[in-house]
Amino acid sequence: MSLNHDLAELFSTMADVMDIKGENAFKVLAFRKVARVLKDSTLDVRRLVEEGRLDEVEGVGKSSRRIIEEFVRTGKSGDFDSLVAEVPSGLLPLLKVEGLGPKTIALLWKERKIESEEDLRKAIESGLLDGLKGIGEKKIAAIRHGLDARNRAAGRTGLAPALVLADEIVRRVIEMEGVAEAQVAGSLRRRRETIGDIDIIAALKRGAKGAEVAGAFARLPLVERVIACGTTKASVVAMGGVQVDLRIVPRQCFGAALMYFTGSKEHNVRLRSLAARRGWTLNEWGLYEAEAYEKAEKSVGEPPRLASLADRASPPIRPSLPDRRLPDIAGAVRAGLERAALASLVKPGARIAIGAGSRGVANIATIVKAVAGYWMAHGCRPFVFPAMGSHGSATAEGQAAVLAGYGITEASIGCPVVSSLDVVPAGETPEG
Repeated sequence: MSLNHDLAELFSTMADVMDIKGENAFKVLAFRKVARVLKDSTLDVRRLVEEGRLDEVEGVGKSSRRIIEEFVRTGKSGDFDSLVAEVPSGLLPLLKVEGLGPKTIALLWKERKIESEEDLRKAIESGLLDGLKGIGEKKIAAIRHGLDARNRAAGRTGLAPALVLADEIVRRVIEMEGVAEAQVAGSLRRRRETIGDIDIIAALKRGAKGAEVAGAFARLPLVERVIACGTTKASVVAMGGVQVDLRIVPRQCFGAALMYFTGSKEHNVRLRSLAARRGWTLNEWGLYEAEAYEKAEKSVGEPPRLASLADRASPPIRPSLPDRRLPDIAGAVRAGLERAALASLVKPGARIAIGAGSRGVANIATIVKAVAGYWMAHGCRPFVFPAMGSHGSATAEGQAAVLAGYGITEASIGCPVVSSLDVVPAGETPEG
């Protein structure tokens, strides 16, 4: 993580703690602004400190300057340590729980002496929160959901089931009126073996309203619960307890947003550093001249009122490529197998093993079913087996579940699915 992001996290946490303590609201807002500016800025804060030019960072005042300078020199902040020591240490993890903010945490602490997640769970179960002003039944239910979601997050979701769910949601988002394009981002786009949540970026058509798209997203049949629904972002819990975040951007910002929210964090930091060396600012909205960006009018959740460098470039070349989509995938598979005449190489009644992998092959269930149908039509006895390594937790049950997540089951394919890790010795080499 870069120095700027470390400092942004420090100021954000300090603002939360001050909010919990009930300190001056203007100071809280000032620290939140410093956190936001540092997170989005490409300025080299270390160099600014060394050259005495911290004034160039928007929003930095006397107290925040002292904190930044000490952190740059020593890697820690005495102000931060003193501040967090004034509240129970168990309160800070509660800030990560969905449905809990600093003010609610302060209320729970001061009115019900809740100082940790364990205290909060006991209070919910015992009814200690009943009658607490501002904490009704719906709020208690939301907090319980948040605690449960935090526990589920430790388990994460496997790549295969996440891809199946994400593909279906993206398909439905693209069908929405007002959406020009949508794609998966985040760790799922990077094909990590497990993911914490699913990120989707949607580009608006000209004149479309983000709030309408967010509302339609929140009403999808796959949604079990809505966490938040605004004009530029909506977060829901979908089937299986997976959180899905939809970010809604103007069409001209789609590419930059897709790159930014795909990451990884280290990759983004590196790209922003390269841009900064050239006098540019790179963020989720686009690539801009740094000096012009700092002066441009900006609003939270909206792109700056400034032309990006891409807007000034020559119009992109749009090649005309032939449409090679297959209208009949199953038919094309069968025709290819018939041309290869593979059935002539085996005897009728032979068992045929069909390997199905876990690398996100499009239409894999349709393909596997067509392959199985070909062999059955030639009097053979096909079966499907998981052709994968560590996916599915490297267990027979887990790998069968991965295939089922792709729609590959005995019922859907028409032949057995055999998932087993049993080993049959075939012999030994002279060397043993």
